[in-house]
Amino acid sequence: MAERFILKKSVRKGSLVRRILWGMTLFVVLPLVVHTVFLYFREYQGDIDTVNIFLNIVRRDKVDFFQQVIAEKKGLLSESPIEDLHQFGAKNIPSEPNVPVDGFFTRVDLQNHAFWVGKNFSSGEAIGFPVHLDEWIEKWRYLEKYEYPLFMTIQDQKGELVAGRAFNSAEKRVVVQEQIGDTGLILKLSVPESAIQVQELKYHAFSVMSLLVFVGLLGGGGVILFARRIAKPFEALCHVMERVSEGAVHVRYEPDKMGFEINTLGKQFNQTLDELLKRTEEVEKERIKREKLAQELKIGHAIQLSMLPASLPSFSGLDVAPGYIAAQEVSGDFYDLFQIDSDRLLFVVADSAGKGISACLYSLGFRSALRAFAGSSRFLAEIVQRANELLMLDTADSGFFITAWIGLYDAAAGRLQYCSQGHPPALLKRNGSIQELSTDGIAFGVQSFSQNAVQEIAIANEDVLLLYTDGVLEAHHFKEAFFGLDRVKQFLLSSSQRSSAAYISSFLQTLKNFAQDTPQYDDITLLMMKFFR
Repeated sequence: MAERFILKKSVRKGSLVRRILWGMTLFVVLPLVVHTVFLYFREYQGDIDTVNIFLNIVRRDKVDFFQQVIAEKKGLLSESPIEDLHQFGAKNIPSEPNVPVDGFFTRVDLQNHAFWVGKNFSSGEAIGFPVHLDEWIEKWRYLEKYEYPLFMTIQDQKGELVAGRAFNSAEKRVVVQEQIGDTGLILKLSVPESAIQVQELKYHAFSVMSLLVFVGLLGGGGVILFARRIAKPFEALCHVMERVSEGAVHVRYEPDKMGFEINTLGKQFNQTLDELLKRTEEVEKERIKREKLAQELKIGHAIQLSMLPASLPSFSGLDVAPGYIAAQEVSGDFYDLFQIDSDRLLFVVADSAGKGISACLYSLGFRSALRAFAGSSRFLAEIVQRANELLMLDTADSGFFITAWIGLYDAAAGRLQYCSQGHPPALLKRNGSIQELSTDGIAFGVQSFSQNAVQEIAIANEDVLLLYTDGVLEAHHFKEAFFGLDRVKQFLLSSSQRSSAAYISSFLQTLKNFAQDTPQYDDITLLMMKFFR
């Protein structure tokens, strides 16, 4: 009873209301006020940037206008006879001493608030057009209707006011200026920063006051009513939790239309109870699933191992040794040697795309096709083409394919026919050098072979041939790159092993030392052959 009393006391409506009101003030009203102040400074700077952009647009427009006026006046002076220029408003003026005859010049006239665009026509006389600046400044008074007070002035190089309204130079302002052509006059546009500041202060002061009124009066009253209502689903959730603690695990929280977050807590509480009741069933399903997966992996590895020859054929003049390290996942990689007759031997190293039992079954069928067709033809191209056609009947549009390096060795003739169908090149070691044996074939199971590239090479005494899958090249250390083809070549050249078996054993140990504890994601398959003639 004491525990229940404490529970009820801890959720008193008045206490909850006070906490929510304080929380609203501390975490809602105060941050909003701070945010408004932050926005004031941010928007104040943004307004200054906007004013600066506007002033630059006006500056560029007005300077361009004066430059156009100067160009027009110079055009009249250049194209019209002197006697006709007076009709256009030109006047005789003293010449510019530093300008040659027929040369153009501009001259500032502070007294008349203007500048002259003139042309010397003798050593002492010139003719020119006056450009009255006050007249144009007056025409541009419409710019004063801009959102902020805009001052437009024209000054000379010494800062003397030529046209426009004077302003307090000590006041902080947004100012842009530019020289008007070659007149020596400077067009200056400015807006007082205080005007921008006052407008922003008015706007944000109104925002703060509106915020305090609406949040304090309307929001505060709504919070009180809401807090009283929301306490009911909170009490209901506490009651359900108390019943469950007593052992009534069948009790569930019923959502309240005003529960909001309390409904979320109640649903989570219900889900927790449901998960506890379902746990035993899920553990059992997981155990069955693991056993099934283990059985599939066991079957897959058994199929994969069945593709590898149990024993190697004894072929005169040939020392053969394989190497194979299976990856964690089941794949369809394999090697095979099939003695056709006393003189001919077919051998292959293949790498299948994909993982799982299906990859093993495709590879098993492909190996059987190679063996079947090897006894019916003396030409490797025909064997390869017929095996591909048979494989394509099974793969269809599955996207499955097999890469392979296939060789047909004729011991009597000392010749080796070979083809590489999308597979890494075989390495032939002869007289201390390495030769890559490869053709431009595509992988099996992709499309029909209209023409299959098969090459032939003579085999010399003590030649060494190494076949491998890309699992060898892609073996890697977590701090280094892939093992790569260069390391394979280097090991083959530096090896002094007498037998193929000794070489394969040493090479696999080198791969293991290189990879250390890095997981192996692909099968490593090797086949080494030493020829003796």
